[in-house]
Amino acid sequence: MNDRNFDNFSHNFNKWQKNIINFTIKRNLANKELEKYIKSVPTIDSEIYRALFTAKEYYTHKLRYYNRKNKRLKKKEHEFKQLLVYAKKKGELFNQFIHELNVLVRFDDELKAHARTNVSEPRKLKGRSYSSHTLEYP
Repeated sequence: MNDRNFDNFSHNFNKWQKNIINFTIKRNLANKELEKYIKSVPTIDSEIYRALFTAKEYYTHKLRYYNRKNKRLKKKEHEFKQLLVYAKKKGELFNQFIHELNVLVRFDDELKAHARTNVSEPRKLKGRSYSSHTLEYP
């Protein structure tokens, strides 16, 4: 019976030894994987930092661009407002000019009408009468 127990013990011992060897192999593989992961963390971190830095530069550039564009548009808006005020003033002057021009045109029309009515009367220049020459307006 002792032989049988010894055989059983040696069989279990061999089994344990194989399990220990398997566990050490698995531990070594896990350690290698952990080492790879630990080594990859700084590269991942640097890639994340590089991506964030690139995005920050890109959006800073866009922000500057749109701020400049906004500033130019505000200047243009101010210029257009000044131009509108100027145009309103000039429009008032222009309206006055048109009114005066209309007055002159009406006065000219009245003169023409008056000249047409007095066409038959001869005009005297320097004391002479010129019956054949009359002043006519078209």
